[in-house]
Amino acid sequence: MTHITPLRDPRADQWSEDAAYLRELADRMERGEISECVVVLNDRKGGNFERWATFDDRWRMLGALEYAKSVVGNAP
Repeated sequence: MTHITPLRDPRADQWSEDAAYLRELADRMERGEISECVVVLNDRKGGNFERWATFDDRWRMLGALEYAKSVVGNAP
């Protein structure tokens, strides 16, 4: 009998660290250290993208999104 290793997403090892970072950000938001936030996610289970945001200044947030767009566009 041959044991076959289940397929695993190569990014799975990073997910735990990413989740811990998101929890840290949530704690900082709860303490008031972060006032504005945008989240965009790929819900693999639901098969769709989702978004969530909170902000005080729409124009400042749009500027931050433009910055984020440039970072995503230049990612390896």
